[in-house]
Amino acid sequence: MTLNLPFRTIFILQLLFTGKSSILKRILVEDNFCTLVNKLNALETEVATLKANAASNNTIQVLKQDVALLKTQQAKQTNTVAFMAYLTTHEHGTNHHIYFDDVKTNIGNAYNPLNGMFVASVDGLYQFSVTACSKDNHYIVLDIDVNHANLGKVIAGDDAYADCNSKAFVVKLTAGDNVFVQHRTVGEWLYVQPLFSLPSFSGFLIKAL
Repeated sequence: MTLNLPFRTIFILQLLFTGKSSILKRILVEDNFCTLVNKLNALETEVATLKANAASNNTIQVLKQDVALLKTQQAKQTNTVAFMAYLTTHEHGTNHHIYFDDVKTNIGNAYNPLNGMFVASVDGLYQFSVTACSKDNHYIVLDIDVNHANLGKVIAGDDAYADCNSKAFVVKLTAGDNVFVQHRTVGEWLYVQPLFSLPSFSGFLIKAL
């Protein structure tokens, strides 16, 4: 019977039979050392790959956070809200909304001239201005309301001249809140001056919150 043994195995057997055990031990040690070195190299490569993947994952996570932040900032910046409207007809009587019907600016379409009402489109800090005008020997008081709660008043009037007076209001609103101007019971004549585009109602979003 013939045994087909690998050359290395035959060589080792020969060494065993010839008694050169020290050489065999050295070869076996070298063989184990090379195996360990190869394994170590493989582990180093694997660790380097894992580190690269971890760094890549961290980078991706940071990029995702940056993108989310940019989207939020962009959403806030694009929520531009501003309007400016004038009244074109004298108003008499009491307890009614003032419909400022001549709309010059309405970015965001938050103001509706058909009912004189501004509706907040986003949560934020807003500023509004109201100008009231009265004919000579008359006076007028206008209220600015938020959801039917009074925010403030504007009064105009003089014994000898037509008079106008303006006032600004800053208020924090929640999306859906409505703001409007109303004449209740104080004063009797809201006077219109078309040449000067008065009286007026305007507002804008200072900052989305």
